[in-house]
Amino acid sequence: MKLSKRDVNLMLTFVGILLVVVTYFFVFTKLQEKTVEVEAENSRLQVAVNKLDNLRSNRDFYESETARYQQENAEMKNVYPSAILNADKILFAKKLEDRFGLFVSFLGMNTAESLDVVYPEADVVSVDDELNGVETPPAPANPNGIYLYRHGLNVNLETGYGSIKNALHYIVNDPEQKSIHALTLTFNENTGVLSGTMSISMYSMTGTNVVYRRPDFTGISTGTEDIFRTFDVKEPQEPEEDLEDNLDE
Repeated sequence: MKLSKRDVNLMLTFVGILLVVVTYFFVFTKLQEKTVEVEAENSRLQVAVNKLDNLRSNRDFYESETARYQQENAEMKNVYPSAILNADKILFAKKLEDRFGLFVSFLGMNTAESLDVVYPEADVVSVDDELNGVETPPAPANPNGIYLYRHGLNVNLETGYGSIKNALHYIVNDPEQKSIHALTLTFNENTGVLSGTMSISMYSMTGTNVVYRRPDFTGISTGTEDIFRTFDVKEPQEPEEDLEDNLDE
C-alpha cells in the first residue's frame, strides 16, 4: 500500500501530538509533582532553620530560664513530705493545741486521696529529629512518676478569737503545704469561747528524692493513751458520812 505525501504528513502530525501528550503526562506531570514536594520540603526545612536561628540568638535566655525552672521544680518537690502517717496528723493537731491554745476534742483522719498531677505539654522532639521528619509524640500522662496525695483531717475544737486567727494564719502559711476547706465556729456569750469544726488537708508527694522524716515525739510519752494531756473524768464517790453509816449498820 502506497501512502500519499498528505497521509504521511498526517501520520507524522499525529505521532508528534501523541509524543507531546505522553511527554506531558509521564514527564512534565511527574516533574511538577516532584517540584511541589521539593518546595514543601524547602518550606519545612526553612521553618527548622528559623527555629535554630531563634534558639541560637536567644541561647543565654533559654539556658538561664532552664536553670531557673529546674531550681523551682526542686524547691517545689522539697515542700511536700514523701509520706504522712497518722502520727504526723496527731502531732500536727497537738501543735495547734500547744502553740495556739486550741483545745482539740476530736480528730478524724480520712484515707489518703490521690490527686491528678497535670504536666504542661512540651515538644519532646529535637531539632535534628524534626529535620529528619520525626513527628512529635503525645506527652505521657505522668512522665516523671510523681504522685500527689491529700490527707484529710476533721477537727472539733474550742478556742478564743485571737487564737483561731493565729492558727489559721499558721496553717495557710505552713511551708509544708496545707489547706483549710471548711471552718464552722459558734460563739458562747457566757464563756466567751468559740467552738466548732475545721476541715484541713495535708499533702504528700511520692516519686521524689525527699526522705521521710520521723515525727518528733519530744514531750510525749510513747504509748500514752492521752497525748493531748487532758484529764480523766473520775466516777463520783459517796460522801464519807454515808460510808461510815453503812459500816455501822
